[in-house]
Amino acid sequence: MYVMLLPILLAVAQTTTAPPAPVEEIVVVGHRATDALAACIARQCPPAEDVEASLQASVEQFTAGRYAAARQTLQRSIRRNRAYAEQLPGPVSSLYATLATVAEHEGDSNLWKTAARTNVELLRRHVGPSVPGTLLEEISFADALMGTGNLSTASDNLAKVERLALEAGHPGIAAGAAYRRAWLAFAQRDDGRAAKLADHSVAIAGPAKADFARLRDLLKSRIALRKGDSGAIDALVARTHGTIRSARPCCFPSRSRI
Repeated sequence: MYVMLLPILLAVAQTTTAPPAPVEEIVVVGHRATDALAACIARQCPPAEDVEASLQASVEQFTAGRYAAARQTLQRSIRRNRAYAEQLPGPVSSLYATLATVAEHEGDSNLWKTAARTNVELLRRHVGPSVPGTLLEEISFADALMGTGNLSTASDNLAKVERLALEAGHPGIAAGAAYRRAWLAFAQRDDGRAAKLADHSVAIAGPAKADFARLRDLLKSRIALRKGDSGAIDALVARTHGTIRSARPCCFPSRSRI
């Protein structure tokens, strides 16, 4: 059930390496970004270039199925560049966000949670706790908490995001956090609370009210389906026919490069 609450972060391209070829043939091996990173490190390139090259190399390694190499590339870059977080909060944050994605894919829950938490703490300190980027990463951190079974803490974090987002004038993000709490309540089989939180997400959504109304109806249809209430399902289908989309609320992107 919790899988549907987690952002779909991984879009993996298939990379193949050709077998040994005769000398007259040219074989291109997909290590361009990895080689560029090695050259960057060798010439002691500036931190911003190092971070960008590291991110590109980690994506190259990940898409080639070299997950451990991608993780190591990111961890080494973090060790080299975390001291520059104040000057480069966005790029250094991307290192942690991408590392969290790799750790999630590998099933390393401790590293996933640690990377996500460090990313949020970095953004709070150097960017601000109420800016959209930080709030979105707070939501990603809540995903990590849910994925590691810390459901109560995840719900508390989402409630905090909702409050901060409303105070800062970001109703779409606030509504997204509330709607996520609704799905969490649904996953815990607390249907009454799930329905109330879904209604609440619509009430605070501002310009995105229509979108969250459709999402609320989608969740309520799931509640009705679980209860076996075919009449309620039919009513929801009739009301939302042609309008329910598979779109996600505004606040579920990931800043990772993978």
